[in-house]
Order: sequence, then structure tokens, then C-alpha cells
Amino acid sequence: MSKPVFVLCPGAWHPAEVYGKLTPHLEAKGYRTVLHDWPSIQQAPVQSFDEDIQSIRATILHEAEAGNDVVVVAHSWSGSPVNSAVADLSKAERAKQGKPGGVIKLVFLCAFVVPDGVSLLDALGGDETKVAMWDIQGDLVYVNNPAHHFFQGLPEDEQHHWVSKLKPHSRATKRDPSRGAAYMTIPSVYLICEDDAAIPVFAQEGMVKQAHEAGAPLTSEKIKAAHSPFLTHPKETAEFCIRALD
Repeated sequence: MSKPVFVLCPGAWHPAEVYGKLTPHLEAKGYRTVLHDWPSIQQAPVQSFDEDIQSIRATILHEAEAGNDVVVVAHSWSGSPVNSAVADLSKAERAKQGKPGGVIKLVFLCAFVVPDGVSLLDALGGDETKVAMWDIQGDLVYVNNPAHHFFQGLPEDEQHHWVSKLKPHSRATKRDPSRGAAYMTIPSVYLICEDDAAIPVFAQEGMVKQAHEAGAPLTSEKIKAAHSPFLTHPKETAEFCIRALD
């Protein structure tokens, strides 16, 4: 039987190419990788969260219909669209319908894991004007001081490189409520990044604790890394992703 496919989803503002250091470590172990870009970033602005949800469903269904087991890796904001989109695409649910393939595991990298019906803005307190990281301009949101928030631990030239790759993000995706909580039914793992300046460690731990208390099949590990472990610690992040399959 072929190995699972890793579908890699970037966080807000980021292109999927940000996983470029991680993919060689996965592929060296025989795992195929698929990079998923979000309409709300690549085609911003969009007016609804639903475009992102339908886009990740299409990517996963393409793999599942080919008979592949899928591991979805979600970083930061992308935990919200992933959890909104994939609950009924699990391998277990598809098997009940006599369909092949499906999602076997969710991997969260310092990601937002929130209950059904909760928006990213809700998780951040509900007041856009108090989210210091956000620079809101009409239907778009830019990020303030991205090198500090996202790319600590990288050499300065790499920080500048990745900052130059960031794009504005659709405001609607931060205000729309989540459409589901796939982590409640699909086995999941969470990598807590202890030096994260974007999502503080206490917030990550709080989301993991809330999921545990709700009965989610989710486990966690910690790494001494900032917000982009796939850039600063690609080998260790790949090993974490692979351990998730055990």
C-alpha cells in the first residue's frame, strides 16, 4: 500500500512555497507532498470563508478519489478553514459510504483550533482594533512587523526574503465563523511552538486544553521554536509530521 500524501496548508498572508524547506525531508522518506494555496490570499479579497473551504475540499477529494490516504498539515490561521472543511472527508467516513481514501490525520503547527461557529476574530477577543498585528485596509488585512511575528530565528536575509513573499489577506476570513471542528473526530496532533510571537504559547496550550476537555482525539508536543518551525527547524518538523502516523 502506498504511503499517505501530505497536503500542506500555509497560514494567513503566506504562500504555500513557505514549506519549501520541509518538503524535501518528507519526500526523502517516501512521502508525496501537495502544496495548497488559499483563494483568500492568492485572489484577495474574497467575500466569504467558503471559497477557502471549497478549495481545500477539492484538493483533498482529488487525492481521496485516487485512493490515497491524506494527512493535512495546517499552520496558524489555516487550522480554521481546515477544521471547517474536512470532517466528512475522513477515511472512516468515506469508508462508510464505500468510497476510497480520505483524511487519516490532522497536523496542526501552532495553529488555531477553535470550536464550530467561532471566528478567528472571536478567538482574538472580538475587537479588530485591538489586534495589534493587523493593519486593516478595507476588505484586506496586512500584517504589522511580520519579521518579528513570523520569522524569528532565521538569518536577517531570509527574514527579508519571506517578508517579501507575504500577500494581503481577505478580511472576511478572519471575521466569518468556522464551519466545523474536524479535530473533534479526526485523530490530530498539535506542535506547540514555545517561542511563538504571533500566537503566544499560553494561547496554543489553551486551545489544546480546550480540545482535550471537549473530548477531541488530539495529542501535542512542544518545540523550542518561533512561529515558523518548518523554516527554522524543518527536519524536526518533518519528523513530528511522520510520528503523527504512528
